[in-house]
Amino acid sequence: MRRAWARFLNLFRLNHAEQEMSREIDAHLALLQENFEQRGMSPEEAALAARRAFREHGGIEQVKELHRETRSFVWIEQFFKDLRYGWTNLRRNPGFTLTAVIALALGIGTNATVFGIYNAIALKQLPVADPDRVVRLERWFVSGSRGNIQYNFAYPEYEYLRDQHSVFSSVVAAVSGVQVFSEIGETDAPATGYAVSANYFRDLGVKPLLGRTFLADEDRVPGANPVVVLDYRFWQAKYHGDARALGQSIKLNGVAYTIVGVAPREFTGTEAYFPTAYDFFAPISMLDQLDPTFGPAVDPGWRGKWRDSSGRPGMELLARLKPGVSRSQAQAAADLALRRYLAGQKEIDRTTALALQKANYFGSTDDWRVQVSVAGVLLVVSLVLLVACANVANMLLATGIARQREIGIRLALGAGRGRVVRQLLTESLLLSLIAGAAGMLLSVWAGRVVWVALINVIQGFHVTMIDLDLSLDVHALLYGLALSLLTGLLFGLTPALQATRFGLLTAIKQDTPDSRPGRSRLRGLLLGTQVTVSVVLLVLGLAVAGTASSSLKDDPGYDARTPTRL
Repeated sequence: MRRAWARFLNLFRLNHAEQEMSREIDAHLALLQENFEQRGMSPEEAALAARRAFREHGGIEQVKELHRETRSFVWIEQFFKDLRYGWTNLRRNPGFTLTAVIALALGIGTNATVFGIYNAIALKQLPVADPDRVVRLERWFVSGSRGNIQYNFAYPEYEYLRDQHSVFSSVVAAVSGVQVFSEIGETDAPATGYAVSANYFRDLGVKPLLGRTFLADEDRVPGANPVVVLDYRFWQAKYHGDARALGQSIKLNGVAYTIVGVAPREFTGTEAYFPTAYDFFAPISMLDQLDPTFGPAVDPGWRGKWRDSSGRPGMELLARLKPGVSRSQAQAAADLALRRYLAGQKEIDRTTALALQKANYFGSTDDWRVQVSVAGVLLVVSLVLLVACANVANMLLATGIARQREIGIRLALGAGRGRVVRQLLTESLLLSLIAGAAGMLLSVWAGRVVWVALINVIQGFHVTMIDLDLSLDVHALLYGLALSLLTGLLFGLTPALQATRFGLLTAIKQDTPDSRPGRSRLRGLLLGTQVTVSVVLLVLGLAVAGTASSSLKDDPGYDARTPTRL
């Protein structure tokens, strides 16, 4: 351990270690020279004899290399030297570097943009505490019905699962998309919000930005305590971020609600399909005042009876697993419990199973059809990166021909081919990492532009605003890093092997104008790949544009001007 620690420290004091090694070698040569002078040699003859005697140990430079290998981690030392050498070469050729970085950044940025949207949709979990332990309840029907109805539960079902089940530490309920008419001072406007159980924020681990959330008894007595927690964006838009909004009143459907808190900025609710930008959160006890018609339209006498009815209004349920309980264990127990409860209830469409999903948006993104669709899109945009790699590989082949004499001399002086290839590959990886950083910055901007364009299309159909978090996270950064490294290997390995195929004599012969080949097979193959992939992308783009144009002209069969919620 002491030796390993000393070798690690020597990585950060190379100059000191080199000076110390030079002093030791000089002292050893001085002793040998003094020994030969005592035998009667002149100082000049003794110095030459000392150097000849030292060569019996392999030579001065060879001894230095052996010493470097024992004093530090030589591969790390060589890696840093290769980085410095690669950075110097890239600075010497700014035109090549800028062109290659732009080409690769466009390819990496395109892929990272698509992955960023997929990441925001499928990989980012709900912004709650310990989201790995939070699950969404989904039911399956004998009719095979799919969609939002699978997340609809009745209030008695919520109470049963909350009070009777042993695999959940807590169960929360929420009704999303409650549309009301709000009055703030003398201004009024429509607003949309959530009606949630009192334990909603507490058990999900969502702490308010300001004030407090709901108390334990604020969802039990209907209409007894009208309080509200504002969404961050609504608070910014209507109250301009003023903390004095706490304690003020806001009227929702004519009822005055006291503002007790403001939700954190990153929290956009828990709706099953879309992270929708809502305006407020109110206790579920106020649901009759917020939406008097809440419940299925098939029951005209439903008003105010949703607490006791076994029907299924749109009430979503989320649960937090108890420590040590896996999702599969909890699903088996919860499924059995719910079916036991429903055995004595009348159902229009009988529930056959209860499933527990990961707590993310956009429904079940674990579905194989979703995964195949995403893989197909990523494969198509990867063709853009393939064109960029082929382009840069062609450029590296051209620069490799120009550097063939330099590489041949290094090989002739004793450098191993693997060592030279590693150095050239490090230069390619450095180039791809620079391009990757530029591509990730580009993807952040492009992702927002693409999403804004999609939002404009969605709003054209009067669909509720969707709020998607496109910020970089660990998944996106790791994807960008892996893509950059893979890109560097893809376009850098073949040119590096090609440039080190020949020795010094061949490099000198090929340096003459008459001996240079007009076009190598490899460069021709890369050029053909670029043309082929470009044609494929052009055809796909025209096909998608034609399909989109036709769909916009088709009659949808309904009045698109009617407001619709997804």
